[in-house]
Amino acid sequence: MQSSKTPIMFNSGELADSLALEHLTRAGREFIPWFGKRKNGYLFMLTKSDNVNGILDLPHNGHTVVAWSMNNEAVSGKFEVGAPPFRRRLEAARKVEQAEYPLRIRLDPIVPIEGWKEADVPA
Repeated sequence: MQSSKTPIMFNSGELADSLALEHLTRAGREFIPWFGKRKNGYLFMLTKSDNVNGILDLPHNGHTVVAWSMNNEAVSGKFEVGAPPFRRRLEAARKVEQAEYPLRIRLDPIVPIEGWKEADVPA
């Protein structure tokens, strides 16, 4: 990574949630500061979790992107059993934004539901 002339992004969370077990593993507390010290290294953490309090004070230096997979309440309640609801994820994203992390929102999975045009999508 040190010899790379282009930035390298390490992707975490495609197969397992990056932050769901942070309070147990503390992996973010290890990896985020490490990537924060790298010139060309970036960490991308995908999550459905609202478990962000343990990473808010870390020296990320803009080298960790935190991304949420979001859906409206109807889809989330039906297909994302056990995951925090939309409103809690949105509040977690606001906390991460206030800690000046780069932030992404991912509409995933996109699931067609009956009445999708009328579905409540709070801001």
